Amino acid sequence: MSSPPSSQADSNDISNASDLKTEVDQIPHPSDDDTSDDDTSDADPLDHEPEINQIPNPSDDGDSDADPVSYFQNVSLRFYAAEPLRIIRKHEYFMALCLGYNNPEAHYIKGLNLYFFYHKPTRALEHLRQSANGKYDKGTYLCGLLMLCRGNIEEGKELLDTLDWEHTLHKSDSCWIKIQKTLSDYSIPKKARYYINLDKLQPLPRCDLLNTEHLCKNCYYFKRVEQFIYYITHR
Repeated sequence: MSSPPSSQADSNDISNASDLKTEVDQIPHPSDDDTSDDDTSDADPLDHEPEINQIPNPSDDGDSDADPVSYFQNVSLRFYAAEPLRIIRKHEYFMALCLGYNNPEAHYIKGLNLYFFYHKPTRALEHLRQSANGKYDKGTYLCGLLMLCRGNIEEGKELLDTLDWEHTLHKSDSCWIKIQKTLSDYSIPKKARYYINLDKLQPLPRCDLLNTEHLCKNCYYFKRVEQFIYYITHR
């Protein structure tokens, strides 16, 4: 499945990032308990947040045989994919249904929060793999990138290769631009293993690292990890 088109929710709907940061600051700091990410407390709806129907209503489209599997597997969550921390305080039941029916966008949101907020990388990467298996491009890109950063080099390369970067960087660049905006809501530590694995990806001397149009297997992966490290270091 190709990356979902850019929407108003991705760029203009969420007009005040400070509102989100204030709300996130009010969330209790996660403990090591596996239930720490199952907060179901009700909060007042945020401005512009879409209303979510927890159960599909067949009368909406006149189809009395609406299939819940298809509904929860394919329902768009792009509003929450743009700012996943919003899902923590509400709609956990709806998210659980989407995850249960293997919605790739839901796996991406869950993976983001587990990795960057709850700091549970093993569980996070399981969800991001599921997102990639569902052909969700941002899930594929982020999973591949984190695999490279964490030293799972071959798996990371295989994931990123599915984005067809050898022919065009459009899909890779589009994913990174959207992910970068989402990551701005998290506090991301700079881990030594990221730098160690960046060194392992060091390309051959003949690669032109300053040429953004240069494409080869020797430097593509290096540039992607370097881009991620530069972002978390200088933002």
